[in-house]
Amino acid sequence: MTLRKKTDVIDLLIFLLISLVLTIMLFLIYNQLITARQVYDNVAEEQAALSRDQDRLNQLVLLKDRVGEQQERMARYDHLVPQSPEESSLLNDIKVAASYCGLQLAQIQLEERINGQDYVEMPFKFTLKGRYQSLLNLLVEMENSPRAIRIDEVNISKDQENGPDIEAEIYASAFYTAGD
Repeated sequence: MTLRKKTDVIDLLIFLLISLVLTIMLFLIYNQLITARQVYDNVAEEQAALSRDQDRLNQLVLLKDRVGEQQERMARYDHLVPQSPEESSLLNDIKVAASYCGLQLAQIQLEERINGQDYVEMPFKFTLKGRYQSLLNLLVEMENSPRAIRIDEVNISKDQENGPDIEAEIYASAFYTAGD
């Protein structure tokens, strides 16, 4: 072989070797870019998941902070709508409130109970004698009562025996939970 052919073969081999090395380098760079992109995407997904988890944790912390408040609300609800009729307590509360407001309680009568979906309505009526302003005070007391009482009707008439006094007949309902 001549020197020229040997040089051409060597040049060709060098060219092929350089081409092969460049191709391998480009392939490795491409693989590194693909891997880097996948890592970047994975990091972005993990950051999004971390952000969602942090938001959820913040919500849970808020709920934890509200547990006491919710327990207070439940205790108030249990008192507003007890689990049993507690008739004697209800009647005593009405007697005490009437007396406190300066009214004479003439009669209390419990009516037939009405079953609701999750509660029982306990209608009652009572008759009072006294001053009109005292009646208004009693209605405010009943509105602010620790037990839920709905006033359905108030009938007022003049008490013929006691001059400026009135006689009031109040129809109302108290409630308690059913079946617990």
